Amino acid sequence: MSRKIIWINPKIITKISPISASPRTRHQRILKYKLKLKDGYLNGNWDKTTRDFKDLLCWKDYNLLKNNKETVYNWKPLYNSMKKKGYIQNTSGRYVEVGIGRDGDIIFVDGRHRLLLAMEFNISKIPVEVVYTHNHYNLGNIQLIKNEIIPEFIYDQLIKKWDKKINIYHSYQRIQNRYDLVKKYLPLLKDLNVLEIGCNSGIMMWSIMKYANSLIELEKREKYFKECQITNQYFNPIHKNKVAIYNESFKSFMLKKFSKGNFLTVNALYASFVLYHMNTEEIELLKTKILPQCKVVFIPNRKKERKIRKNPYYLNRDLCIKKLLEECGFKVKINLSFKPGFSVVVGTK
Repeated sequence: MSRKIIWINPKIITKISPISASPRTRHQRILKYKLKLKDGYLNGNWDKTTRDFKDLLCWKDYNLLKNNKETVYNWKPLYNSMKKKGYIQNTSGRYVEVGIGRDGDIIFVDGRHRLLLAMEFNISKIPVEVVYTHNHYNLGNIQLIKNEIIPEFIYDQLIKKWDKKINIYHSYQRIQNRYDLVKKYLPLLKDLNVLEIGCNSGIMMWSIMKYANSLIELEKREKYFKECQITNQYFNPIHKNKVAIYNESFKSFMLKKFSKGNFLTVNALYASFVLYHMNTEEIELLKTKILPQCKVVFIPNRKKERKIRKNPYYLNRDLCIKKLLEECGFKVKINLSFKPGFSVVVGTK
């Protein structure tokens, strides 16, 4: 089982779990309180704790350090390191450990000295390991999680909300691969209004809305549109009603928008593996209505031979996508994936 690492603001941790201790002692306390632990999920009322993190004795010990008095814990190596270098995490070592309660509250379990100093130095974001999740956790308070890609255990919870009759289109590894393709370019979306064509079940919504101002998602296949609606519902605390989803093709959506005299305000495009499905008319809509107002374009691409050529750019090829964007005034970069056959074409103005 992979480790559940999330990034959070350390100051959101205010409560201590009643089983807070070293791993061996925690196991003894789980038995003492007759809790049931299975695959990292823990039942009971441990998340309803009223113990305050600032009641820990390490705060008094740290105050002795600030007053140049003798302390129980040897603070100086950790204090000096964090003061000079910031918060550095050895990914193969132990993290600050937390639990996630049924309502999504982040509750302290272990690693008090590092957590205390992260608070004291006003470090805005640190990685922590989720060692326990309440078995009734229902994706509450996900806005507290600052990861740029949806954590795997959150995705596992999300897909349980989808229709079980529909096969899951994306494994988590595929989401990770797609994120890896675009992650270094995502900051280009900061404060922009993004149009995503072919959003599937909304798998990139989390990452896009960490930067974008708003997002319009188009998904013409109804079964994936329904999944995307559920994704949007649970991700709303992150994007705060700034995502709109339409069960339409790009052509249908555009013709409805412009036939009524409406003006679609977007300045970024994320078109995910779908441009090779577009016909000549749709390409013309893209070139005349969308690309002229865009500052940034991401087009993830799969190099796969196709027998039917639906448009003059044969858009499942990097160089053809590059040609289209250059015709519309973009500077273009092609970022190849470590996974053979995949790439992303990025256009900027």
